[in-house]
Amino acid sequence: MTRTSQFILRLLCGFAVCIVTAIAAFVVWRVNLARDVDAKLQAIHLAKGYVIYSVGSDGHDDGGREKPADWKSSDKTTYDITFTVER
Repeated sequence: MTRTSQFILRLLCGFAVCIVTAIAAFVVWRVNLARDVDAKLQAIHLAKGYVIYSVGSDGHDDGGREKPADWKSSDKTTYDITFTVER
């Protein structure tokens, strides 16, 4: 692969990450707007990406805690609305 094609590939990947981040921010903002919650978006940098999050339905910031896939309605733990980008 030539240096030019490597540069173009990196540029396109960076652009895709920006688009995904913008979409995630919009979705979280829209959910908060629907619930009439005045909450800011937060971001956490991970070793392989980042998490964009906002408060969950309880209105409390849980530090970006994501609801697990095996979550049950009897679970009393509170969670945030999260969007994770891994790269």
